[in-house]
Amino acid sequence: MHKTIPKNKAGMAGKARLYGLVIGCLLLASAATAQTFTVTGKVMDENGVGLPGATVLEKGTANGTVTDVNGNYSLVIAGPNSTLVMSFVGYTEE
Repeated sequence: MHKTIPKNKAGMAGKARLYGLVIGCLLLASAATAQTFTVTGKVMDENGVGLPGATVLEKGTANGTVTDVNGNYSLVIAGPNSTLVMSFVGYTEE
């Protein structure tokens, strides 16, 4: 036997699903708009030669990268006030 849901109750269930969908989309949108910044640069020695294998870290985090063969790096950081710490064997950190 087929049971028919009264129109007003079916409408309420549809609205609840719609509100749930809208709230879900808003939560996803807010997570997607969290600002991050990509920083690119080059770690060089005192003669302007790129240092391959230098470590570049976002201070206070485990977020980091290593420079390529030319000393270039690209790193996604949390925000514009992040501090980068660079290190290389035989040099002091800056």
